[in-house]
Amino acid sequence: MALLREKRIFIVLLMICMFGCVSVWAESAGSKGSDSEPEVVDTYNIAVVDIAGYGLLRPDVEVVSLFGQESSFNILTVAGRLRQASEDEGVDAILLTLNGPMLSLENIQYFRKVISEVQAAGKKVYVYAESYSQSEYLMVCGCDKVIMSYSGGVELIGLMGEALYFKGVMDKVGLSADMISIGRYKSAGEQLTRSGPSQAEMDQTDALLDDIYAVIVKSIADSRDMSEKAVCELIDNGPYSSREAISNELVDGVMYRDELIDSIGKENGQVMLLMNYGYVSHGADYSGQSLFSIMQELFTPAVKEAEPVNDLIAVVTIDGSIVSGGGATYNSSAAGSETIRNVLKDCRNSESIKGVVVRIDSPGGSALASDVIYHAIRRTAEVKPLAVSMGSVAASGGYYTACGSEMIFADDITITGSIGVVGGKVYYGELLDKLGVGYHSYSRGRNAGMQSSTVGFSPLEKQKITNSMLETYSLFKERIMATRAAKIQGDLENYAQGRVYSGTRAKELGLIDELGDIEDAISYVAQKCNLGQERALVWLPRPQTFMEMFESLVASAPTENNDNNASVINNKISDYLKAGLGDYGKCTARIFDMLSVMKEEQVLTAMPYQLMLKY
Repeated sequence: MALLREKRIFIVLLMICMFGCVSVWAESAGSKGSDSEPEVVDTYNIAVVDIAGYGLLRPDVEVVSLFGQESSFNILTVAGRLRQASEDEGVDAILLTLNGPMLSLENIQYFRKVISEVQAAGKKVYVYAESYSQSEYLMVCGCDKVIMSYSGGVELIGLMGEALYFKGVMDKVGLSADMISIGRYKSAGEQLTRSGPSQAEMDQTDALLDDIYAVIVKSIADSRDMSEKAVCELIDNGPYSSREAISNELVDGVMYRDELIDSIGKENGQVMLLMNYGYVSHGADYSGQSLFSIMQELFTPAVKEAEPVNDLIAVVTIDGSIVSGGGATYNSSAAGSETIRNVLKDCRNSESIKGVVVRIDSPGGSALASDVIYHAIRRTAEVKPLAVSMGSVAASGGYYTACGSEMIFADDITITGSIGVVGGKVYYGELLDKLGVGYHSYSRGRNAGMQSSTVGFSPLEKQKITNSMLETYSLFKERIMATRAAKIQGDLENYAQGRVYSGTRAKELGLIDELGDIEDAISYVAQKCNLGQERALVWLPRPQTFMEMFESLVASAPTENNDNNASVINNKISDYLKAGLGDYGKCTARIFDMLSVMKEEQVLTAMPYQLMLKY
């Protein structure tokens, strides 16, 4: 009985506890449904995309900073982030913040196109910068709201081109140039033999700047809903302070960044900033590491990845001067014919690579190397879909190589053409005289003096070189007609003679096929390969590792790309010159690059002049 009584007591206590628990749960549930349920707040989500540093096309190359600052950005990746935001239902608008991005005119036009695509998808695009350079303004003036700070300005001043001429300084130091040009407009040698431009050079430069300036004016006029005449007047009266910029409707507001966010909130409700939207770091993170560990990582050779099994489109880049032999890989200022030839051969033989886009950003160089690359492109185009995409410049040898393809894309402000030949040498006998250095030459063979660095060409030597250049000029035109005979409007000679053109004008003449950027070229090849939108890209030639560059510098050892990099030191000197003198240093360095190529080959397909465009 005692045991039964204890069981009854236990059951009663259990029922009380259960009842109590149920009551407590019910009370808790009831309060949660009325007073404690969190309120859902509808926010206005803004994807924030910062753009700063050097704009680079290739995703596998970047400017590394050990101090945590973003020194470069990939153009296609940033464009992808903007497009991702335009398709993201959780994003209501986009805020671009600019901090001195450095872009070519061609890439500025590309971003204008991407911004228009985002707006067409129904997303507003705001842009904020403390101040706008002309190139920055051109890129973003079509955004829904263009905002700047109170102390900033808009540097809208127009387009300028400058070229340097070295005859005066060469005369002072005792250097002389013996230059030969085939083509009335082929004036590369003029910068060494004249103190100013010839009439032909002024004529073609004026025509080129007219085309580029017209694109700039029209772009601003379309974006700001102004007439082109009004934009020209604004440019003539620039630059503008923030107060003047807003009174002339160049910008939509003057405020600080936090005030911009507040104003958007007043119009659309509570703002949620999605910082660094879509950003994925692909570079090395050196924060918190010792110098020893950083150097150890830099000197570790890159591990080779297995070739992807999925279908690929190869993007083969030809950047900088075109030179014979191995040349350098991507991260130098020259493209070697042997390197590019081998890369294109690999593309032809690879089962994974279904099509090829050749991206050319080059003022030309060696005529021999240009012909080698032309032939490699032709062979590749015979077995796989191929297109050429022109960058800012694809002229002379750059255009020569491009004609290996039957489909050429260029931007409207691409500098192209320059179908002509230049050759010669610089000699320094007078300099030796001034220094009191005696010299005497010995030769066997009537034309052995062609190689002399102390005297110019004899009449016979000059005639021999001229004959060779005429043959190269004829071959140049023959190569063009092999792929463009049905497209050239009239006689090719009328458009040759070394004259340069904008992409717009080149399209009218039949020198190119379509106005478009690299994405248009990739889409064209993908369509020919039936790859659709899921295509994958591989960029070639691959960049050198730090270890390979170090080996080249110390031992001049060839890399596994068969590159002879004995010119690394010269490239570094050229880099210092560019850094120290800015645009003028770049122009001077390019002249020395041309002279360096001339030491090996006296017949070049190089641009007629080194023009510094300021925009």
